[in-house]
Amino acid sequence: MKTTDPSQAQLNTLTELYRSGQMVNTEELCKELLHIFPQSVIVFNILGAALLGQRKLLAAVKTYKKAIQLNPDCVDSYYNCGNALLMIGQPVDAVKNYKKAILLKPDHVEAFSNLGIALFELGQPSEAVKCYEKAIQLKHDHVEAFSNLGNAYR
Repeated sequence: MKTTDPSQAQLNTLTELYRSGQMVNTEELCKELLHIFPQSVIVFNILGAALLGQRKLLAAVKTYKKAIQLNPDCVDSYYNCGNALLMIGQPVDAVKNYKKAILLKPDHVEAFSNLGIALFELGQPSEAVKCYEKAIQLKHDHVEAFSNLGNAYR
């Protein structure tokens, strides 16, 4: 039986490359691994992160959408896609992805916080405030949510 994901050692290597800031090397290794494991949602998510790190935003969105296609229940794929969409100036689509991440994981602090950012960009400050408050409720020391909440009130 063929596995859909690389070994833990291979994933550790990918993670270490990414954490050390070697985005080009991370991208290259991800692509090599995807030739062997074309159904690996984990590798697609890491590839998306490496692409984001290189500011290849449209490629990152496409990569995260592929991960979602492979596993429509992967919270990280929706959250990461939302981040990429927000970065390319598509807050409406970002909102959809953050909401899906929250639907799948109702205590996803960062998704609530970033949903607030997207809603604020869409001119919905009262809805953004609710999201920031929910993020703070879930994680009392979520600095970004406090900061964004303050900006929304200002």
